[in-house]
Amino acid sequence: MVILNACQRKVSSFTTNYMNENKPTDNLLKQIFVNQTKGFVDVSQKKSFWSDFADQTGGVFKVKQTVSRDLTSFYLMVQVVNGQLEFIESDTHPLKVVCVICSDKQVEFAISQEDFVDRFLKVFGLKDITISHPDFDKKYLVKGGDEIIIKNILNGESIIQLILKANIFSISCERDEKQLKIMGMVGRSVNSINEMQDIYCLFKAIIDQIEKL
Repeated sequence: MVILNACQRKVSSFTTNYMNENKPTDNLLKQIFVNQTKGFVDVSQKKSFWSDFADQTGGVFKVKQTVSRDLTSFYLMVQVVNGQLEFIESDTHPLKVVCVICSDKQVEFAISQEDFVDRFLKVFGLKDITISHPDFDKKYLVKGGDEIIIKNILNGESIIQLILKANIFSISCERDEKQLKIMGMVGRSVNSINEMQDIYCLFKAIIDQIEKL
């Protein structure tokens, strides 16, 4: 009887603790949106340097929140030659950069960090454009239609160095009627105004190289 009562107390204690640990809270949305880029990150802590960067570049900075104020998102738009550059990040989504420019250049490419599957497929013939930069070629998979054009773009001043420095996850460029859309997935690594400036300089350099083609 004593053992039974002890077991009952343990079960009761375990159940109470389990219910308390797994009790629904106001942070439920934060727990749901977990992804491969460190999951939930409180971007409100970055507001100061986003605002300063907007002032430096003459950009338009907007902060949005859900009705319950549980989630925050940042949007920053900067005008560039023939188009605009957008920076987007939220509590649940990593930094994404989207650049749309008016251009008649025929440019399409995709750059992404290599994973095990990519390296495996390369053994069986997956085409990869090499840039003759050991650190870059080892880390990134480059695909596109015109190898010469892509190399001319990536070999522009500081482009490869900035991609490596910022640890860019992926960059793609595609035509959309009379426009070019350049999109980059940056991740959660940008935590200062200097790092924002690096991303800005990278996309400006890519635009400049495309215009030189």
